[in-house]
Amino acid sequence: MKLNKETKVGLLAIFALATVYLGINFLKGKAIFSSNNSYCTVYTNSRGLSVSSPVLLNGVPVGTVRKLKTLPADEGYTVLVTFETKKDVKLTDATKAWLVSSSLFGEKAIDLSIEKGNPLK
Repeated sequence: MKLNKETKVGLLAIFALATVYLGINFLKGKAIFSSNNSYCTVYTNSRGLSVSSPVLLNGVPVGTVRKLKTLPADEGYTVLVTFETKKDVKLTDATKAWLVSSSLFGEKAIDLSIEKGNPLK
């Protein structure tokens, strides 16, 4: 089967756009083909925490922050943080998610303290 030049250019353009899209999402810290567990927590002050900040368990990175959202005034302008962890990390209802400083420049990370309790999900 012989392809004409227009078809080859079209296929090349589609491949280039897909590569750019996947590359940008990779640089943003999004895992394209992985299935992770997603959790939410609320903080009154999340200064220094940003999207793609690490989630730590005993000092080892096990996930990343996916989304930060300010809740309305009737909820005290708190911050809803959505983060993902690897599939093998099983959180319980007694798990605590602490904000810790991860660098000298004030960048924050979430440090998980998993305690005995009922498993989530």
